[in-house]
Amino acid sequence: MDRICIAGAEVLYKEIRTVSLFQKFSQPFPLVDLNKSGLSFEMDHQLHPGVLLNLKLVIPGEKKINLKGRLIWITKLEKEENYRTGVQFLPFGKGRNYNTFGSHERLLQLTNKYKN
Repeated sequence: MDRICIAGAEVLYKEIRTVSLFQKFSQPFPLVDLNKSGLSFEMDHQLHPGVLLNLKLVIPGEKKINLKGRLIWITKLEKEENYRTGVQFLPFGKGRNYNTFGSHERLLQLTNKYKN
């Protein structure tokens, strides 16, 4: 599956927990790449694979996209203090544990718009 890079795009996240009433989104982190099934971004601290995340994808000139995903992998970058993460989107459908069909449509539009 082709991954796209979008200059200036950022990801904010917060962990999905049973009690997350007052939890705020993180600071913005740079998006590395994106496709319709997941994304990768860099961050300055480590999370553990398997954690569920609420994501906000912020792309210059586009409306924000809210997504849910699972952290699949994380690796420390050799020459920096940062980590690169890989997130797989949760399925698209109806209900609390799904991403919306609208967000799926937006992802498809973005991948078509920004693919090389």
